[in-house]
Amino acid sequence: MADQNILTLKTGGEEHRGWTSVTVTRGMELAASSFSLALARTTDGETLNPIGVRAGESCEVWIGDDKVLTGWVDGVEAQATGDDYQLAADGRSLTSDLIDCSAAPAQFKKRTLAQIAGALAVDYDVSVVDEVSRAANALANRKIGAIIVIERETGLNDYIEEGVAID
Repeated sequence: MADQNILTLKTGGEEHRGWTSVTVTRGMELAASSFSLALARTTDGETLNPIGVRAGESCEVWIGDDKVLTGWVDGVEAQATGDDYQLAADGRSLTSDLIDCSAAPAQFKKRTLAQIAGALAVDYDVSVVDEVSRAANALANRKIGAIIVIERETGLNDYIEEGVAID
C-alpha cells in the first residue's frame, strides 16, 4: 500500500516521485483534467533532466493507490544553476485529445447531446457516460436534493464508515 499523500507520475515504465510542488485539477465542469508538477534538487552532474520525463509521453498520475489521471505530458522544462536543477512538468487527461483535435465533418439530427458526444469521442477511445445527468434530472424533477459520488478505483467504504448520517 502506497503512502496516500505521495503523488507518482508514471511514464515510460518508470515511476517518478519526490515532487516539491503539485497541482492536479479535476472537475465535472472541465473537459480535461490537468496536472502541474515541479521539483528542485542538487544535480548529479550527468543530465539536465535526470528523471527522464519527456513531453509527448503517455502518463498516469497516481496519488497513493488511486489513479487520478491518464493522459499526456504536455511540457517539460528543466533548468540547471550551479549544482542545483529545477524541473517542471505539466499535462492533461486523454480527453484533451477531443479539445485539441477537430472532428470529422458530420451532421447530427434528432440526437441528444450525449449521443453526439459519444459519436465524436469514439475515435479517441473516450467513452461518454450520461448516467449522472439522468440521475440529477430525475432527482430535480422530484425536488429531491442529493450529493452524487462516483466510485471508481478508490472505494468509498472508509468515507461511509466515518461519515455522519444527515436526516
